[in-house]
Amino acid sequence: MKIRAGFYASCLGGLIAAAVLAFAPSATAFDPLEFPAAVDALNTYSPDSMAAPTNDGAHDMAVGGGQHGVNFIGECSNKFGQCVNEGFSAQSGPLGENPQGHVSATYSTPSPFKLRGPVLCLDVQGNEAFILVMQQAAGAPGFPQGQPFLVTVIDNGNPINGTPPDAIANRGPGDFIPAGVVPQFPCGFSNDFAPLERGNIVVRDADLP
Repeated sequence: MKIRAGFYASCLGGLIAAAVLAFAPSATAFDPLEFPAAVDALNTYSPDSMAAPTNDGAHDMAVGGGQHGVNFIGECSNKFGQCVNEGFSAQSGPLGENPQGHVSATYSTPSPFKLRGPVLCLDVQGNEAFILVMQQAAGAPGFPQGQPFLVTVIDNGNPINGTPPDAIANRGPGDFIPAGVVPQFPCGFSNDFAPLERGNIVVRDADLP
């Protein structure tokens, strides 16, 4: 979750080029049997209780939870307070309309802080989701209260099948390309991810009529 100073100013051009020219989400198929596992991970690892998204094929959705290290390092231990414990539930219409949901994350070391807030925007692209969230908690370095932050997640399939781990990242203001800069990414864009040590994520693109 570390914010790199000057990230937005120094990397805007390169990231826009990457977003427009090189972004190609893999085509991991949605597995309906994995949805209950992701909801279970949401309920297990989210610091706050929240409802799961609608899983009817008519909504874009992203749901899950788990533990991951800070600064995009996957290895962590709750015994030493090194893990971010996080859960999220987001859904929208097939074109991103009527976004709903919530994100909840807590980190303990070196000092406790929280990410909490409602979903403002959901953009599903293949097996990746970009979730814009309004920060409601105070005191989280790099995540000012009352400003949006971006959660990016990757669904790499069911971990029991030997696939690479799912991945997640939280990016504060100034550390991601904001909404409106790149049309292909209406919620914003960042290509940083940390592997989940434990947990599960499901991302689903709605079935268009």
